[in-house]
Amino acid sequence: KDSTLKDKVMYGLAKNYGAIAFYDKAADLYIDFVEKSPESKDAGDAVYNAAVLYENIGSTEKAIDNYKLYIEKHEKDEKSKQKIALQFGYIWMRKGKTFYDKAIKGFDRYFEDFTEIEGFQDFHYINEAGERNEISDKIEVKVVKGDANTIFAVYDALIEIYEKNGDKENYYKIVDRVLQLFRNGKFTEKVAFAEGARDVIAKSMLIELEQELKEYLSIKFNNIPFKKKMKGYEVLGWGFDVKDGKVISLGSASTDELTGSEKANLKAAAKVKERFNKTSQERMKRKIELTISLQRSYEQIVGLTKSPRLTPAVLYYVGIVYKDLTDQMFSAPVAPWLSEAQISAYKQYLDEKAFGAQKNAVAFLLAAMRKGYETSVYNKYVKMAKTQLKYFGEVTNGEYYDENEIVPAPLAIETSSSIGTVDIEFAFPKLTKDERKRLKKMLNAPKVAPVATPQGQGGASAPAVKTNETK
Repeated sequence: KDSTLKDKVMYGLAKNYGAIAFYDKAADLYIDFVEKSPESKDAGDAVYNAAVLYENIGSTEKAIDNYKLYIEKHEKDEKSKQKIALQFGYIWMRKGKTFYDKAIKGFDRYFEDFTEIEGFQDFHYINEAGERNEISDKIEVKVVKGDANTIFAVYDALIEIYEKNGDKENYYKIVDRVLQLFRNGKFTEKVAFAEGARDVIAKSMLIELEQELKEYLSIKFNNIPFKKKMKGYEVLGWGFDVKDGKVISLGSASTDELTGSEKANLKAAAKVKERFNKTSQERMKRKIELTISLQRSYEQIVGLTKSPRLTPAVLYYVGIVYKDLTDQMFSAPVAPWLSEAQISAYKQYLDEKAFGAQKNAVAFLLAAMRKGYETSVYNKYVKMAKTQLKYFGEVTNGEYYDENEIVPAPLAIETSSSIGTVDIEFAFPKLTKDERKRLKKMLNAPKVAPVATPQGQGGASAPAVKTNETK
């Protein structure tokens, strides 16, 4: 009886010290209690409480030792064991980059002890540089043992660690494994994917598109090289050109009116124009192809993952695609061989097409910001969408400020309090056959000017917004 009473006193004293924030004293008392009364019914709770307290005061090694002891001797439920084992990695991860190597070892131990996964291939969907692979063979990844949501959570942590460490190879390796699990995984333990799992899947799919988006943004219309001044440009402006090496007239004037030097200058200028047109056409074709494929790929991310936290990110990136197309249209160079009439028609043409892309950009950026507020998610993508919209003030008339002027406090950034109870669907605009035809026409040069230029608005129509189409 005396022993039992002493146990209760020591255990109660440890709890009281913990309650008044004397965590080091409380943790030591819990350990003393376990050493003196290892068979007590409270021994397991004491070990676990000591582990938590040691973690709180920064005694990481002691915390991990006690978590291990709790798993080995006191916890019987397998899923609870897994959750606690994850602390072997998360504790070190929370301590910062200096301890990331230990965090990785902790997560590796979790995979060794609590999972059995077969069929992974290294860099199946993306390579070591993050570039998408051409997929020809089908694979199947069998998760014989392990909880899907926990596995995805650990991969999410590893992605963050490798990204912050600048370890691109392992970063893309883990992203690729997430994609393999999602697209080809067969789970023995079947569970619905939780929010966290859907978030890391969406994140990995966004990373998969990064190189394609990078290529898209690198395609510029305003840096095509050509000589700014040539004597032959004036001759081109008179209505003459060169076809199959021969000087031709595009109007009523005769080529006989040209002197020998004028014809020579014309041929030199025509070669410059031909190279310019060819390069313009190639860039425009690739730009439009990527506009369509990127929007379609981003749309699939929302449809497949239904990730509340990353839906604003998807909408933001589609907005950036159209914003860049807008910028390229507005900044397209005016060829010096055009006549004044051609220049006027050409500028008007580009402005019309740029405004179409601009409307889409505004619509998607607004949708990204509003979707974030609707789902109680305020992360960097919502913030960036709002920042980008500042450049479209004359189009939006500042309308979005009326609804969302209040910005959450810094500590509230990256929140999702209503997830699971809100509608996270987003209806992307579908490309009709007519719209696809118009996009393909953009690959051809306009008749109004002998320069390769776009023939459409750069993609499907976006959600309707109130706009003011004045430049």
